[in-house]
Amino acid sequence: MVTAVLVYYVTKAFLGDFVRTDLSDKTGQTTYFSWGDFASMTAAWCVVGFLAGLVFGLAGWMAKGGQFSYPFRALVPVVVFAEMTMRLSVESGASAPEVVLTWEVVRAVAVVLGVAVVTWTIWRERRSRTQAGIGN
Repeated sequence: MVTAVLVYYVTKAFLGDFVRTDLSDKTGQTTYFSWGDFASMTAAWCVVGFLAGLVFGLAGWMAKGGQFSYPFRALVPVVVFAEMTMRLSVESGASAPEVVLTWEVVRAVAVVLGVAVVTWTIWRERRSRTQAGIGN
């Protein structure tokens, strides 16, 4: 997650997101790279990425097996669905049609994967009960 954050902010830096106007120049023509903005945003989101990585890593480990594994298997589709729904409700009016379409597709894939997780879980539970002789 930290690597993804670093790549994201370095890409934003190359695209000019951290270029600011020098206010001491009366013409407003002089710009500079704001290392303070770049460093603070990158550091803050690296911390968030590290903590999120720990949480999602633990959730992934807990999804491997055991009594409480199924809710952790559904965690990613649920989070993705919630994020895309939020983006569509807040940002879709100001975004390009391609971006909105991408968010719609990602949300639809999250729904399909969520249904697949639930279906697979039900099928697996029924199969294990049938093999154990329970419910016949």
